[in-house]
Amino acid sequence: MSTQMILNRRRFGGLVILGCAGLVVSNGVAEAQPTDRATDAAGPLLASRWNQLALRTTAAAATSPAGEARTLAIVHTAMLDAVVAAENGGRPYSLRVGRPSSGSSTAAATAAAHHTLRALHPGQRKQLDAAYSVDRDRLPADPYTRDGLAIGHASAAAILALRTGDGIAAPTTMLRSISITPFVLGAADQFRPEPPPELDSRTYAEDYDEVRSIGGMDSGRRSRAQTDTARLWGGTAPQHWNRIVQQLAINRHLSLVQSAETFALVNLAGVDAFVAAEDAGPIYARLQPVAAIHAATAGVAPARPTDPGWSPLITVSPGPEYPTPDTTYAGAAEAVLITLFGPRPGRLTLTSDAAPGIVREHIEFQSVATEMIDAQVWGGAHWRSSCVAGRNLGNRVGRHVLEHGLQAGPSTLPPVRDPVSGRLLDRLDRWAPRGPVITTP
Repeated sequence: MSTQMILNRRRFGGLVILGCAGLVVSNGVAEAQPTDRATDAAGPLLASRWNQLALRTTAAAATSPAGEARTLAIVHTAMLDAVVAAENGGRPYSLRVGRPSSGSSTAAATAAAHHTLRALHPGQRKQLDAAYSVDRDRLPADPYTRDGLAIGHASAAAILALRTGDGIAAPTTMLRSISITPFVLGAADQFRPEPPPELDSRTYAEDYDEVRSIGGMDSGRRSRAQTDTARLWGGTAPQHWNRIVQQLAINRHLSLVQSAETFALVNLAGVDAFVAAEDAGPIYARLQPVAAIHAATAGVAPARPTDPGWSPLITVSPGPEYPTPDTTYAGAAEAVLITLFGPRPGRLTLTSDAAPGIVREHIEFQSVATEMIDAQVWGGAHWRSSCVAGRNLGNRVGRHVLEHGLQAGPSTLPPVRDPVSGRLLDRLDRWAPRGPVITTP
């Protein structure tokens, strides 16, 4: 039985020819050679292992948060497409399976992850090749594995070709929307938020007073717990939220295709959240707290004093302030995960390489996103209204990705039961946004 994998043209408009060992390519259609089908037992551990390797790779490369999100989206869409092709089941991102395929989905996912990471981060090839060799050596040396590896390489090559020249991998913090091609959104400005509060508004005054009083390096108003929270969230949003997905995949015993779909959806929403936030940032050009507090005048913040000696607890690179990219990412991940797993998934443990020894536990996705907003304010990094606007924007991006990110078909993820009523939830019932969430220290 043969396999046809046809690239979906709706992303970039061009057909990419797939070519790798084990596939015969003809007129843009790749066909795997016939083989017997078997059942792969690999589940969340494989997907989480390569997610960990991807996070380690982007951290070592000192990639910008947007570049890191792009890497993760490419890796996990390639893995999803590879697994769907190998298992002939599930919803792909860009590869459409025309006839039943045959190949090890474990091999396909491993090859897709390795090939994409190796291409995106050539400086990490030695470590990536070593990890790939370990996983590959655990697989049987038979045609089923070889076909799976071929499918994985083809999926990776297709995604890499799709994203060539997309404008997201720029090394600078500020991206220009005219050069960005989102993964799912129709345009970077599709959900552009309303303008930030006016400088003479009560909201701006409250933002200013809160951050200046509690977010400074030497603030006497910030508690030890608030300081720990700010430091915990000092890493990048992709690092934090992908670790949450790892816990969900393992604790829920998701299958390989279910894990692949979850990682893909979260990272598609995350990268497009960055795209949306960094589109709006230059348009509104709102000053970050450190710049505004240093330069405050009667015309900028009425009746608010200049404090040139003020410095934030958490230093951030110059970049978009409104909306804040990290909370936009958080809002997107929040929307996706609530829809997939319900609002209360059980215990989630948060740790960070940026703050060894600090641990936070949550039982709701919304409380995780709210804590992230608090952390930005308590650390003096961003205004609260910028963070709330980001979260709301991210919610919209996440919902859009859920509806349009993958090709049509039934989700592989299991149904969710409401922990209070016991009622099985329809996916559209799971997401009940509370509107702007304003919390006070």
